[in-house]
Amino acid sequence: MAMEDLAFIKGFCRLCDDGFKQGWHERNGGNLTYRMTDKEVAEAKPFFEEPREWVKMGVRGENLAGQYFVSTGSGKYMRNVLESPHANIGIVEINETGDAFRIVWGLANGARPTSEFESHYMNHCVAAARTDGADRVIYHAHTPGIIEMSFVVPLEDRAFTRILWQMIKDQLILPFVDLKTEYYDLGLLHRNETQDQVTVDAANATRRLGVAVKCATITPNKQRMEEYPQLTQMWKSPNGTIRSILDGTVFRAPILIDSIHPVVKNWKKPITIARHAYGDVYKSVDLYTTEPGECTMTFKGQSGEEKTLLVQKVDGPAVWQGAHNKEKSIRSFARACFQYAIDTKQDLWFSTKDTIAKVYDGEFKKVFEEEFESYKAKFDELGITYFYTLIDDAVARVIRSQGGFIWACKNYDGDVMSDMVSTAFGSLAMMTSVLVSPDGTTEYEAAHGTVTKHYYKHLKGEQTSTNPMATIFAWSGALRKRGQLDGLTDLAAFADKLEAACFETLGDGIMTKDLVGLVDEGTPVTAVNSSEFIGAIHDRLAAKL
Repeated sequence: MAMEDLAFIKGFCRLCDDGFKQGWHERNGGNLTYRMTDKEVAEAKPFFEEPREWVKMGVRGENLAGQYFVSTGSGKYMRNVLESPHANIGIVEINETGDAFRIVWGLANGARPTSEFESHYMNHCVAAARTDGADRVIYHAHTPGIIEMSFVVPLEDRAFTRILWQMIKDQLILPFVDLKTEYYDLGLLHRNETQDQVTVDAANATRRLGVAVKCATITPNKQRMEEYPQLTQMWKSPNGTIRSILDGTVFRAPILIDSIHPVVKNWKKPITIARHAYGDVYKSVDLYTTEPGECTMTFKGQSGEEKTLLVQKVDGPAVWQGAHNKEKSIRSFARACFQYAIDTKQDLWFSTKDTIAKVYDGEFKKVFEEEFESYKAKFDELGITYFYTLIDDAVARVIRSQGGFIWACKNYDGDVMSDMVSTAFGSLAMMTSVLVSPDGTTEYEAAHGTVTKHYYKHLKGEQTSTNPMATIFAWSGALRKRGQLDGLTDLAAFADKLEAACFETLGDGIMTKDLVGLVDEGTPVTAVNSSEFIGAIHDRLAAKL
């Protein structure tokens, strides 16, 4: 006989499995805790393992002090519980003061109870007091029938882009398209609950399906850690994780309309930013130290050879950062840029700072020069050029140019310069963004962030005038690509008509406030809020179908 043979453990596992089969939680979304009876504790104690260390909770519930709970594990899949209980669930003991817990069975290999265990515990305390101990189960579900099926995060995050996303789906997509998607919840709290496994799953699904569309997501900083006290760590950017797995290059280009002219008056054609989507600060590690000392960087090769480099000696507190890149990824980036230049018949510029980062940036320059040899003949045939220059010189050249070229940048440089270019052309919300992998996998998203400020206005009942164009074009790009891959000409045609309806709306002078001040003087315009703008696009789209 083993712990897994006890009736209450069997029942707990069965509920997890039944919930998964019934669709009560999406994939591993959700968590379950059960407060054991005295009889069950007595039955289970012979199977208890060496208790782990006490973990202090941020809450105290004295009425359930000394009690035992069965809990699902943080980042564990409900569907795996029945198959392997010991790895996916555990028994947790509460201390005598009701403010700490320790694991006494299960949750193997260092796993922990659900990240929401503290909130579950306090709810158990309240429920037990209210029902004289009768209520023993708390089940937190992420029901797919309630959470829309899409490649985006739900409206739980404090970001207005989730609201825009819902508006766009309800008015511009679902009335016209039989939408079939897989859903991956990249909300900040769900990424925390799954230990960011959901981001990895989303990237792998994108590779499997070939096309994805993604809403803006939150990357936590110190402020977000205070805003979300449930977070167990400052999770990496989901964009960085996805881009790393897909080994893609991000191409961003402005959406141009006749009534708006770039801030840089000599820009006549779009400037496309090709951003390397791997490494640099987005895969870096950080360290803070408080005392004098020295930092070294050591590489240990499989052969046993070691290389060590002194980073710096310091006489007091300091911050450190270690970044890397892979030659394979750099070559994929170079090839993607050269091929995109050929496909679009545009000149290609590339810039780093190899005079300072002689080895790191120098490797980028060298790889680009090597790879260009395979494309040079085609460049000459098309009459397009490739040249390299330092990043500061490139900025000056870009400002003086007329546009109409691709500007390839390292990861961080591309992040900054794409925002600069899009804003100078009109608005950050008027820029397409597509991640292209060497195998043809594509992910479409808006180039901007989560517009948190507008979310708080929305909660207060205030109207917002957030521009949804970039998000709409993420959808149109993904639908068009899906149509091309599957031979669905009607779907590709719908994407074209959706974009045409957007341009017609803007051409009629109906636009959000971010664009109103940018139009030519004397152009009649009507400033509208986000909902009204999407509604106007809907009317013009419906007329085309």
